[in-house]
Amino acid sequence: MKKAVYFLWIFSLIFLSSEGASALRELQEGMGIPHFSLTTIEGKKVNFENVKGKKGTVIIFWQTTTGNSLKALDYLRREADVWRSKGMEIIAINVEAQVLSTEEVIKIREMAAVYPFPFFLDEGLYLFDLFGVIALPTLILVDEKGIIQKEISGFPLVGVAQFFEEVAYFLGKKRETAKETYRPDRKAVLFYQMGLNQEKRGNLEQAMNYYERAILADGKYISPYRRLTEILLRRDEKEKVKMLLTKAPGELKKNPLFSVCLGMLSFHEGNLREAKQLLEESLNYEETPEIFLYLGFVLYREADTKGAETNFAHALEMSNRAPEILYKIGKFLINEGRYDKGLLYYREALEEILKLGNR
Repeated sequence: MKKAVYFLWIFSLIFLSSEGASALRELQEGMGIPHFSLTTIEGKKVNFENVKGKKGTVIIFWQTTTGNSLKALDYLRREADVWRSKGMEIIAINVEAQVLSTEEVIKIREMAAVYPFPFFLDEGLYLFDLFGVIALPTLILVDEKGIIQKEISGFPLVGVAQFFEEVAYFLGKKRETAKETYRPDRKAVLFYQMGLNQEKRGNLEQAMNYYERAILADGKYISPYRRLTEILLRRDEKEKVKMLLTKAPGELKKNPLFSVCLGMLSFHEGNLREAKQLLEESLNYEETPEIFLYLGFVLYREADTKGAETNFAHALEMSNRAPEILYKIGKFLINEGRYDKGLLYYREALEEILKLGNR
């Protein structure tokens, strides 16, 4: 017990100003991607500008051990030739591990040989961090100027269809009026990004202020609602979350990802059945470590330990065993009285932090 309290104190110091780190790893449509270079399987460096498409580029971050990564690669393989004829290129960035073994490189090389687009390596996971990938696989559609037009985390059934449909529209397919794609207001995106930067520095009050300004600039923009919901629930301010979500415009409430906010609130209110239903519905549109994490919490409270561990495993696999996910699982288990299990997650989180420090 004393050891668990000690570890909790240590990790509270580490994460106090950065517990929102998982959201800081969120890509946003309308933002420009950073300048970067790529490493070929042979170890050569190439600039993204030299491999991008004239019209645009689809970037996929993937892993050989993630089943959905392989599905995503196969989907892209079927579209590659048609897209290339229209000026769209695909680049596949492997984020297997910080240091790849010879066997892993050979496996990736063998896979690359059967795909009609280039494969690149991300040893040290530099690009994984630079882009802020939150789940694997991640697909990003960027235009010729490097502005993100569409992104998808994980490989959810409905979300995948929407992504590929958006690529088709981007390449010239006539869009039905009823299917006009929503784009968040640029000022709202800017305020949201400023909020993320403040949250990264540990300035939660300022971050919340920027998120609120993002909502005022565009009430239909889901991302600031999700950040505010998580921060307020961490503070156990459920009434403020209720007020925030109740005042959300009707159009936003129709957004399937609004269910994530409602599911998180339901969990903190102890309504496990409703939380489970809302979170599972949202998985049709987006798969993120955050959703699997909360589903794990719900199932654990329902005494479905095996189901909880499965969802924790999904969250960790998708996030490349991110320290903040390990920490949150450990903290939850300790709060549930499982000190032995919680300490194991804490230890691994610390080990991952030390690895990050050595990059």
